[in-house]
Amino acid sequence: MTAKILNSSVLQAGAAVGNSSQAKSKADQTICRLNRSLALTFVFGLSCLVAAAQVPSITSFTPTSGSAGTSVTITGTNFNASTVNNAVYFGKVRATVNSSTATQIVCTVPFGVIASPISITNTSTRLQGKSLAWFKPTFGASALSATSFNTIVSTSLGVSASPKLVQLADINNDGKLDIVAQRNTGQSLVVARNTSGTSVTSFAAAVTLGGGTGGTDMFMEDVNGDGLLDIAQSYDASIRLSPNTSSGPYSLGRLQ
Repeated sequence: MTAKILNSSVLQAGAAVGNSSQAKSKADQTICRLNRSLALTFVFGLSCLVAAAQVPSITSFTPTSGSAGTSVTITGTNFNASTVNNAVYFGKVRATVNSSTATQIVCTVPFGVIASPISITNTSTRLQGKSLAWFKPTFGASALSATSFNTIVSTSLGVSASPKLVQLADINNDGKLDIVAQRNTGQSLVVARNTSGTSVTSFAAAVTLGGGTGGTDMFMEDVNGDGLLDIAQSYDASIRLSPNTSSGPYSLGRLQ
């Protein structure tokens, strides 16, 4: 009888040890999973902090207003020290960068600017920053009159029906506002390059881009941080993007 009790006690003790080992193993596995999760969270958070630290930030610019040709000094952080790697836009028109450091850019106000924020894209990091304040262009004329405008210039976009939407933007980074139109019917986008000179307003033959119909709105922003304005269109159930691939006069990728 005593032997049976001892054997039973030994078995129970062994089972307890086994259960304890299993519990410890499960606890260790849980801790490992938690550690991996924490490590991934830390790495992700760190990468976000690094990316955020590299985003160009505009703290101020001076002067805050001026006419085309005015030199503007922009102060901030995370600019590119190379002038060619900073894409500076006044609204939708790209400016000429004269000098740059990591904290300061000197550029020239382009023609065709309207009151708008200044944006800077560091094309090396593909990150963009935009000013909270707006640059306000000034004009020489004190008042508008019947002689304030030249003769109307008519440009054929090759559109059988009236364009549904028309916007002006510097598509090919030559400092001039091009015409971008969305058709009511047929192909969706038409782009006419601005070829104007000092005293002559003119546009090149319009280029038609493939795509569907039914667009309800159109936007132009540098989506991929390469310093070129891309074209986005909203549709009933989707948004379609035409990436700007200009390397010369202009070239736009297929609608996606």
